[in-house]
Amino acid sequence: VSQGSLFALLQSGNNPDAPHGLGFIEPVMAQLVDEVEVLQANVEGLRSFGES
Repeated sequence: VSQGSLFALLQSGNNPDAPHGLGFIEPVMAQLVDEVEVLQANVEGLRSFGES
């Protein structure tokens, strides 16, 4: 999880143009999901490398 995605989540609450309610979380969570998927792929690659 990058500091950038966490910072974006922190700053999104300060944006007066942000969608009402929890709508501002969607783009930040999408970025977080992308980062987690990359991390998972890297972990699986390391695991495969370790098993060979």
